[in-house]
Amino acid sequence: MKKIPIKSLAEFYQPNLFSLIGLTILLFICGSIFLLRSYRESESQRIIFFCYAFTMIMYGFARMFFIFADYYQAIYWGQDSEPYFFWTTLAYSVGTASLIPILFVLEKYLVLKTKGIFTTISIIIFLFSVVSVFGIISKYLSQYVVYAGLLVIIICIFSLYIYLIRITEGSVRDKAIGVFIGLIILILGMILDAQITEFLAPGGGFLNQIRLLIGSSLMISGVSIFNWFQLKK
Repeated sequence: MKKIPIKSLAEFYQPNLFSLIGLTILLFICGSIFLLRSYRESESQRIIFFCYAFTMIMYGFARMFFIFADYYQAIYWGQDSEPYFFWTTLAYSVGTASLIPILFVLEKYLVLKTKGIFTTISIIIFLFSVVSVFGIISKYLSQYVVYAGLLVIIICIFSLYIYLIRITEGSVRDKAIGVFIGLIILILGMILDAQITEFLAPGGGFLNQIRLLIGSSLMISGVSIFNWFQLKK
């Protein structure tokens, strides 16, 4: 299904844009907090906080690149131009990279039985997404494959957190539950922001802006909850 195009700068400068800018700023702030926190921790904790800093900052760049893609679609009157495809594929590639550290932390420090299999899978998917940025394969094919790859990575992360919640207790379990809830809210926001839910507002217009605004608001809430529980001692 083809994405509802942004046909003008008037459609681009909507409330959802400023909500997404707020999300991007929040991600960079959270990444900076994790980075500063990493220097005050022991070696193992330092690695964990650095990984979360990488996740937040990279996802912040991904959201920023999606904004660039929408801008180029707007100035080309809704056409899928080369700049639009470049920024879109780059955003998905960087977004894929942002998830790798979460899997790495889970498999290295919390769920050792998987022996890094899911992290390896996510790296392979990321390498494919990098290839798509340079246009070596069909633009549309690469986007759909990266969509599928992101879905696989998200399922892996959810599966590991569900397993972690089942095998732990006390503060570790409470933190895992909080982080899991944050991730669910974040993913729900991402789904509402994606073209797969455009059937909720056929043809665009006001309802589509409401859909996008709710999606970005959920992403802000999910990121906030995720970071609160990760930083909580």
